[in-house]
Amino acid sequence: MQEMQNKKTENRTHKDISNIGSRQPLTIIERLTLPLKLFSPSRPPSPLRGFIWHFVRQHKGAFALLLVFKVFEAAADLVMPITIGIIASVLTAEGDRMVLLQQQLPLLITLSAFFLVVRPLIFISKVAIVDLGITPGFTSRAQWQSHHHVLGLDVAFFNNEFAGRIASRVMQTGFSLREFCFQIVDVLLYVSLYLVGALSVLIWQDPILVIPALIW
Repeated sequence: MQEMQNKKTENRTHKDISNIGSRQPLTIIERLTLPLKLFSPSRPPSPLRGFIWHFVRQHKGAFALLLVFKVFEAAADLVMPITIGIIASVLTAEGDRMVLLQQQLPLLITLSAFFLVVRPLIFISKVAIVDLGITPGFTSRAQWQSHHHVLGLDVAFFNNEFAGRIASRVMQTGFSLREFCFQIVDVLLYVSLYLVGALSVLIWQDPILVIPALIW
């Protein structure tokens, strides 16, 4: 009986989303994480890792896309000091600088196109995935599923808890999960990728340069 009711609720919410979409079409990125969608089992696991994964695995495609663009972002940021080094080597090299500049002109044009076109597209795509895809859909779906789970609890649960505390937990669950996932991706993943890339460039130039970088 409960399953039939959940299915009817889910179908009704999907129909509502479709009606909204017909008036104001959703983008492909917005459709990555539809907010009003139930998940079986409806009760999240008790361990913290399982609790987080219960909600994240419903948006694996969106988070996988975010990870890909985060790798691109770290690579794009790593190209900047490399470009500065190339320009500095051309300006400080001995001989006719105009000849050296002509020799490096194709590379400089390619790097200019990268910074004027490719790098902005990477950042715009990453921001679109975060702001249009994950932020509204992931947060709202976590809140919706938490609300739906609370509705099925026993009356004794509500007798032993304050209404404001329950409502606060339901609302804050989505925000907390979202911020945790973003911190993992933005801080740990980005720093790790940037560090590995920087050390690789230093090793390619001179392995001795890695020592002060590691000490720092």
